[in-house]
Amino acid sequence: MTDGLAPGPDGEPRCWWAVSAPEYVRYHDEEWGRPVRDDRGLFERLCLEAFQSGLSWLTILRKREAFRAAFAGFDPAAVAEFGEHDVARLMADAGIVRNRAKVEAAIGNARAAEAMRADGESLSELIWSFAPRRHEPPRTRADVPAVTPESTALANELKRRGFRFVGPTTAYALMQACGLVDDHLAGCAARELGRPRFRRLAPADGTATARELLAAVRPAARAPADRPFVFANFVATLDGRAAVAGRTTALGSEADLEMLLELRGLADAVLIGTGTLRAEGYGRLMRSEERRAHRSSAGLAPDPPAVVIARGLDVPWEAGLFAAPEQPVLVYTGSQGKAPAVAAPVEVVRLEDPAPAAVLADLRRRSVRSLLCEGGPRLLGALLASGLVDELFLTLAPLLTGEHAAPRLVEGRELPELERARLGWVLRAGDELFLRYAL
Repeated sequence: MTDGLAPGPDGEPRCWWAVSAPEYVRYHDEEWGRPVRDDRGLFERLCLEAFQSGLSWLTILRKREAFRAAFAGFDPAAVAEFGEHDVARLMADAGIVRNRAKVEAAIGNARAAEAMRADGESLSELIWSFAPRRHEPPRTRADVPAVTPESTALANELKRRGFRFVGPTTAYALMQACGLVDDHLAGCAARELGRPRFRRLAPADGTATARELLAAVRPAARAPADRPFVFANFVATLDGRAAVAGRTTALGSEADLEMLLELRGLADAVLIGTGTLRAEGYGRLMRSEERRAHRSSAGLAPDPPAVVIARGLDVPWEAGLFAAPEQPVLVYTGSQGKAPAVAAPVEVVRLEDPAPAAVLADLRRRSVRSLLCEGGPRLLGALLASGLVDELFLTLAPLLTGEHAAPRLVEGRELPELERARLGWVLRAGDELFLRYAL
């Protein structure tokens, strides 16, 4: 071992703690330090980090599936409903760590998370708001801290909101596990692996990164004269369910997020539905300095404007998108009302009829040649019905827990007529399929 690096089973250097057991190797290579942004995933890791206190992480990894079964898949809404009979059941479950204080803390933390959701807040947005702006790769084991000012502030805020077993050390372990910081040592194989790779299934042709795959899309060069080239990103599920009404529990695998961020990297502007904005909150669209630099090198503005259409200015102004001072926002409306003061630079554009076609025409006059639509379903449905989508990038996930009533745009429901589409590619990463269609 040299400076905190140790050879793994394949001979590649890894962080010192990751090579003593196969479970550690898999967790280190595939999960630790990878961004987790969905509320359920963050709640699970928050609970497991608390259960780990005083124990080895290997113990938790080996009991993880039992924990998931015992805690309803770590769905905060389900765990928040647990009562005394559930506590008794958990205390009798030999598959998990039977510590009453930690069990009760997990249930209490679920209730705290649900209280946030009831107030229109997101656990993900809260936790990620404490991510440091810069984090240099640690070069040695001694460079990896146990506590930072950000983890102390995060722990204090979580405690203020009623969360338990979340001291500064646990908070920093959560930040490491969920990718708020990347503490893989410089030279670690997991750091050098870089971004997720997608396996080409059709046409079959090895693997590639999202950036490599999207290099040939060139949306700006394909813009019509009267509107931007519109490409949409949408998620559907193999079980026919999608998330609506703010329930986006399982959305956002690392590969799906990587594809979305690289699609953003191509766009002059990003169109976001008010429902999606209300549910997700957002923030600065290009948070990575590397991604902003890549946009600049391609002749694009480092931060693409977010575009919101709201006929009556019914906009979730409290969303994180409007709290980012670097994030420009265009709000199209037919209302004469006044927008509130927010941190983000907002321009309110008033049109007599802010229908999608009129908005796109105005954007084109503003030299917007490529527009990424991130939904939600109602907005994307309106664009499809108007023939305003040029390409669709579709993610098929095995399961996205939500409501059965969500629109099924992939099947053509709620569209006046079926859209004819030409399949461009089929990719796979993990359990998800990624499809590209020309419309």
